[in-house]
Amino acid sequence: MTEAKHTRDGVQPVASEHIDGLFGSESQFHRTHGFYIDGVDETTAKLPRGWRTRAVTVQTEVEGRTVIGVAPALEDLVVSKVRQVG
Repeated sequence: MTEAKHTRDGVQPVASEHIDGLFGSESQFHRTHGFYIDGVDETTAKLPRGWRTRAVTVQTEVEGRTVIGVAPALEDLVVSKVRQVG
């Protein structure tokens, strides 16, 4: 699975599509556990300047590939939502 859009550095964000397929709305995971997970990438939210310095980053190996998860700080997520409404 791939997405048509690209991040600012030209990389195709495929992980978000995999997350949507495995854990997204109406997936087996959703039906089993009663909630779902939205796959996102850097083009999904408009985060405030400097958000990466406040984010928590985790890195793990999965089937021989390095997978990096980035969780923006709560205040940056709130600001991104407020910007969308306004």
